[in-house]
Amino acid sequence: MTEARQARTRVRDAIATHPWVCRTLAGAARYGGARSAAAKLRQLSLDLVTVSVPEVATGGVRVTVRLPGRAGRDQIATALRESGWTGFEPPMPTVFAACAATFPGVVYDIGANTGFYSVVAARVARANKVVAFEPFPPVLANLKSTLRVNRCSDRVHVEPAALSSAPGEATLYVPLQDHGLVETSATLSASFKEEYSDAIDVRVLTLDAYDESASPGRATLLKIDVESMEASVLRGALRILKTHRPIVFCEVLPSGDAKAIDAIRQQVRYTDIRLHADAAFIGSDVSFDPAGWNHLLVPDEKLERVEPLLTRCGLTLERAE
Repeated sequence: MTEARQARTRVRDAIATHPWVCRTLAGAARYGGARSAAAKLRQLSLDLVTVSVPEVATGGVRVTVRLPGRAGRDQIATALRESGWTGFEPPMPTVFAACAATFPGVVYDIGANTGFYSVVAARVARANKVVAFEPFPPVLANLKSTLRVNRCSDRVHVEPAALSSAPGEATLYVPLQDHGLVETSATLSASFKEEYSDAIDVRVLTLDAYDESASPGRATLLKIDVESMEASVLRGALRILKTHRPIVFCEVLPSGDAKAIDAIRQQVRYTDIRLHADAAFIGSDVSFDPAGWNHLLVPDEKLERVEPLLTRCGLTLERAE
């Protein structure tokens, strides 16, 4: 991206942060006969999606998150615009926000995409330092734009890399781009989809090696969304899991390796919690659940502190027999 284009993007984000500014400038432009500029400014105000994090997650503190809607192309922003906070994969955002507010520290957002969870973590606790890993170049600009709009670029470090069990380079497979949306399913797994529109080489790190070299502090939260490669990320984070003892949010997909995730869980003494929209199922082996793809892996010694958070977030607790 050229310096001129970067400057235009920063100005655009600064204006978009305040919808009333967009509307005022649009009115002035329209009055002055600059109809094209007025239309663009008007679109900026319409594109920005603002949602409030539930106060049950923040301990009564009012926190808002802004997402550039990108003219309806961003799936998360579109879902939040249409249905509010609960419109996107409930109860994951609420539980994530509650954990990020309750256990401040270093938050690793692995597969950050356009930055929703990175922003939530940064906004709910000033003490949080966030590292957002995103290897897909076309999404990186959107991620950085989201951070600027929320004024948290100084507390979210963007790392343009994928994570796995070994460092080096790997092929990132990009699904067919025929949906017109911001891509969310790029993956290191060649078998995740039947067809791909592109395959690009990306840098690959292990979380343990990154954490050791960067030394950002004690990791308290991991969010892993890497389209069936979650077990590989966890294998590359064993030292962190054993010593830092972070809470882990992890997708378990039908094409993922649930048995490998469960073996790691047992090795590091974690408890699995499957998140349904209105319930949390505690203590079973890790397995794919079509009604609850998002799992919460909790260090055994932290379970007593996490269970009240789940109840506070409106979930019924169900225990494995």
